[in-house]
Amino acid sequence: MIRNFLPISVAMICPHLSSDNCNCRKPRTGLIKKYRELYTEMHQKELFIGDQKSDEQCAKKLDIPYIMVNDSTSLYNKIDSLLETH
Repeated sequence: MIRNFLPISVAMICPHLSSDNCNCRKPRTGLIKKYRELYTEMHQKELFIGDQKSDEQCAKKLDIPYIMVNDSTSLYNKIDSLLETH
């Protein structure tokens, strides 16, 4: 249903546990930097949607617009208001 609002073209996932201490797990930025290497022209269209403080920290480190959500209803409301302003 989110695809009705946002055209999601790529999903990248960190497969590690927090105990693995990898560079791609939030709030570290390795996974997003890898995305930017692979899709050099697309990162100007980034939007970070999350429900954890580590999501927000990661987005701030890379200057990505961030939407904090608590549930699917709050997500849709925030996307609607974001689309209304653009």
